[in-house]
Amino acid sequence: MASSIGDDATRTWAQQKADALTSHFDHDWWFQSQGLFADSLALPNAVPTDPKATLGLPNQTFTQLEQLFWINATPMETSIALPARAAAALPVLESSSFTGTGFYQQAKPGGLQASAVNTGVMAVAEANYGRMDESLIYVGLVASELDVEQPGALPELFPSPDYTYVLPVFGGAMVMQAWSSYGIHWPLVDLFLGIKPNAPARSLSVVPDLPSSWPEISIDELRVGSCEISVSAQHSGKSYVTTVATPSGWSLTIGHTLPANSQVQSVTLNGSPASFQIVDTDRGREVHVQVNSGGIQKLTVQTQ
Repeated sequence: MASSIGDDATRTWAQQKADALTSHFDHDWWFQSQGLFADSLALPNAVPTDPKATLGLPNQTFTQLEQLFWINATPMETSIALPARAAAALPVLESSSFTGTGFYQQAKPGGLQASAVNTGVMAVAEANYGRMDESLIYVGLVASELDVEQPGALPELFPSPDYTYVLPVFGGAMVMQAWSSYGIHWPLVDLFLGIKPNAPARSLSVVPDLPSSWPEISIDELRVGSCEISVSAQHSGKSYVTTVATPSGWSLTIGHTLPANSQVQSVTLNGSPASFQIVDTDRGREVHVQVNSGGIQKLTVQTQ
């Protein structure tokens, strides 16, 4: 936000702060013996503002605590976790201790209530590291609740060992939560379709990565700033196609994420050979092509 309004001082301060925190995160929070991130850090001394807080071990700056809360997934949701940590932690979070009809608030033997927002967090966390098939499972768990309590509304909690829908008046959770759709909208738009806009700069990146069971996905009339865009992505065999319709005056990075161990055979834009870059990300290896004009742009990547 600071960059978009030319506030270089705030941007520099924020970036330095973020870099400093990130540089300490893995050392402080990765709980090696658990194969998960800690969900709390306990101090060795009492905290005046939280006198009931758990005390850590004496003579240590902090003590890692593992209470198996759903926030174990947030390092992957925010892409702070190193890929190797994500590869270790996500299968644990997919297990029946954490996941049932949704992602539990706390794993067994804790509070087995599956919630829409944390199930959405897992959908995003999986897709951030290229685990699109696993992400789709959590997207489906959220979508399956659309007509359970109030038709057309996504509820706060899902039926689970410690929660049932049929409760006395005022005894249940909310029948509709705005945040519940996060686990559908964000994975599909930001990660499956790979749409990442910068409206103030009038720039757009579209680099899809589809679940293996979805041969195509599209979205029309998506509002970006004061404009609208349309995007579609398809894959069939070793061919990957991304089509983007943008207004004039926007710069576009158009591409596609490739499966592991694949090699690019050809890249064409609107039927003509195109210069491209290969970019390695947490999701996998991506093909990027730069376009500086609006209209409909169709990228085709053929692999071998």
